Amino acid sequence: MVTATYALYADWNNDGDYGDAGEDISADWMQVVITRGFASPMARYPSVGRMTVVLRNAAQTYSPPTTATTRPRVPVRFTMTYGGTTKTLFDGHIESLRPTFGTQRERRAVMECVDRIADLDRFSGDVALQTNVWADDIITAVVAAVWTPDTTAYDQGVNQFPVSGDIHNGPR
Repeated sequence: MVTATYALYADWNNDGDYGDAGEDISADWMQVVITRGFASPMARYPSVGRMTVVLRNAAQTYSPPTTATTRPRVPVRFTMTYGGTTKTLFDGHIESLRPTFGTQRERRAVMECVDRIADLDRFSGDVALQTNVWADDIITAVVAAVWTPDTTAYDQGVNQFPVSGDIHNGPR
């Protein structure tokens, strides 16, 4: 019988990989809750994806004042491997890391993470003024200003705009 295995990684040194010592934190996670999707059936864009992880923290590994590398904005990834195929279930960064108090055996830390939609939601920067541009080109420019995704698959040639704005201020 084939079973799924799960792995949780934190890129503590922010070097773009999860292979360094201490970056596989799978042994410490106790609970993972992932929420994502749309706010309503008629929503036009997805909500920010969130992952909440409860970690064992008896050694204070996830206590930011104690360990300098445990801080917000560190990339995280949660994967599942099944039948030799690995799928990423969540890819984002730490938004907050809160250690709880208690005796050594009961110490926990709650790690709140957000996905790349949060980066797009917070983006408030310049995108060059464009004329006679397709919607997928505008989306590509905004996404490229925030991060470089592995792949893109935007619907091409769906809507053309005679002029697009030169600044995106996000939701208000």
